[in-house]
Amino acid sequence: MGVLAASADRRSTALSSGAGPDHDNGFCLLYWLRGNGGRAGTQCDGDHGRESERRRFQKRLLIRSVAVGVGVGAAIGVAKILFAWSLAAILVGAYLLALLLTVFSREELVNLAWDSAGVTTGPITVPLLLALGVGLGEAVGAVEGFGILAACSVGPIISVLVSGLWIDWQTRRNLKEIKA
Repeated sequence: MGVLAASADRRSTALSSGAGPDHDNGFCLLYWLRGNGGRAGTQCDGDHGRESERRRFQKRLLIRSVAVGVGVGAAIGVAKILFAWSLAAILVGAYLLALLLTVFSREELVNLAWDSAGVTTGPITVPLLLALGVGLGEAVGAVEGFGILAACSVGPIISVLVSGLWIDWQTRRNLKEIKA
């Protein structure tokens, strides 16, 4: 499957000519060989970084935004289990917020943000978060322990969109100051 994804869109893998000098191509090759060719593009693709840098969205900010989104999503998922919150209410509210932010964001940011939710589908993340949910649910006597992974998936979307809107606002403000 990873080979098909790589051949369908060479820019989605680190093996393409788009991998920038900031990337460790050896690491990217090992990651791809491990069977994650489709997801390797999220971490090793130089195209997102170059496009983002033109608009002042640095790779480091992207990584931090995604990490914060996953962390906040995990915290909300844990709170859902501890306080017996409705998963449907959490997800509907979060995705409505994500859709609202999408309306006000640039297309490049929208593509990057919605694609960043894929970080929660990795071979380490899924079993870890599912085990956390089931174990926590058992420990506190909850009816079920699901919801952490679902909340983690929407977190990066919102955090990347918010970061992008903040950068756009700062850029417009700085341009106004330069013109004034």
